[in-house]
Amino acid sequence: MKFIRSILALGSISSFAIACSAQEPVAVDTLEEALTGDVIFKENWENGTNAWETTSVNFSNFGNGQGTALATTTDAATCSGKYLRETLPWAGGRFFTKNLITVKPGTTYCMQVLVRGKGNSNGFVGLNATASTRASGVEHWLIGGQPGFRTNYGVNDTVTPIAKDGKWHWAAKQFVPLAGETKIVIKGEQFQGTNAILPTDAAEFDDIRLVEGPCPAAAPLPDAISCGNSCDIPTNTCIACNGNEGSAASQPCQVKTKPICSLAGAGAGSCRGCKKDAECSNSAFCNTGTGACDPKVANGGAIPGSR
Repeated sequence: MKFIRSILALGSISSFAIACSAQEPVAVDTLEEALTGDVIFKENWENGTNAWETTSVNFSNFGNGQGTALATTTDAATCSGKYLRETLPWAGGRFFTKNLITVKPGTTYCMQVLVRGKGNSNGFVGLNATASTRASGVEHWLIGGQPGFRTNYGVNDTVTPIAKDGKWHWAAKQFVPLAGETKIVIKGEQFQGTNAILPTDAAEFDDIRLVEGPCPAAAPLPDAISCGNSCDIPTNTCIACNGNEGSAASQPCQVKTKPICSLAGAGAGSCRGCKKDAECSNSAFCNTGTGACDPKVANGGAIPGSR
């Protein structure tokens, strides 16, 4: 993915909601431009999932390469490249880095990830720490959808929680490997939880990275950004719109609930919800509840919202 450079005031290192501005977005070619510290590992999924393996055994705590393949996807509303979508409820980790990563006990590290949760999704990112083989070691979940979940780094240390509002957030967790923890594998999952109700909403992950050094005090300019206007797919940058959703314009609105492009005035170049039927095409009506231009129903069809 490319990164959108914009000036944002951010005050907490635990989680940030990043909104895209249409004002002069600039593509950042490398993540390192936006980070402090040494990047030990990074994954943005643009080159596939070859650095990872899955497991077919629940609660196994290590990959065996035989699980259901990882699924990456894209969407224009997010204005990003590829990201990982996890739907299978799991425990102990479902996807793992194939190779061991060397770390130094007593040294500060920062695990970072862009994550999107909603509803009852339950995404988690963490690591297994060991001194030797991939199939042994201590489990440390660092970022997760269950607030208060312990990291196993101190009695009272808990995961950085993930917001479940349907928006992308940058989340980070600082940690220090314990004595003997010289090798790790990074892992993640859609945690199946501790009750009988399994998560049904997807957990989505992007730009997983491990950095030697403390977590930065501001988000490192993430690229998985929700555009309020239009998205230039080739460059993954947010731009001003010049036409309504579904029109032949070169830069149409692309979010269903914001289909109308304001072409003049203070909001020129921005997309908004519809306010009346006349703003939609002849084959659609304005759903004032959502702001979307929904298809008209043929005579004899059910009235929208009546089912």
